Amino acid sequence: MVGLSLDATVDSGAGAAFAIGNSRAGETAPLAPAPQRLPPPPPPPPPNRVAAALPTAGARLVRPVRRRPSEPPYPEILKSQGIEADVTVVVRLDATGAVVAVEIARGSGYAELDRAARVAAAAEQFSPATRNGVAVPYTLSFTYHFRLESP
Repeated sequence: MVGLSLDATVDSGAGAAFAIGNSRAGETAPLAPAPQRLPPPPPPPPPNRVAAALPTAGARLVRPVRRRPSEPPYPEILKSQGIEADVTVVVRLDATGAVVAVEIARGSGYAELDRAARVAAAAEQFSPATRNGVAVPYTLSFTYHFRLESP
């Protein structure tokens, strides 16, 4: 039997008495196992973006307008292979309407088309968005359609 002896439970005992040696679980290892390395923690999430338009009662938001649309050049290698695709871009504008960042929201699967869309979006010019008559930064998205024949 492993555990406390009767001496540990009565007043007349000299103290706790414990079994020593092998137990029913076997012998204790002389060294503890080496600690395992944990995987690195996931990266922190990106910071929240500022909302382009807040639903505010009485506020009047005027969205930006394309002043000079830019048509991306169709990469000749893909055109010669008959490849058509769409590329959706997200464009961030500053308060003057200038393009400050372009991201590919949904790529075409072809790096050449995605690159052409990114360059064309960066070359676009917009009138600034306004909220209650004051120019504000704005984020918008649109899609470039790469087609062999115009619709």
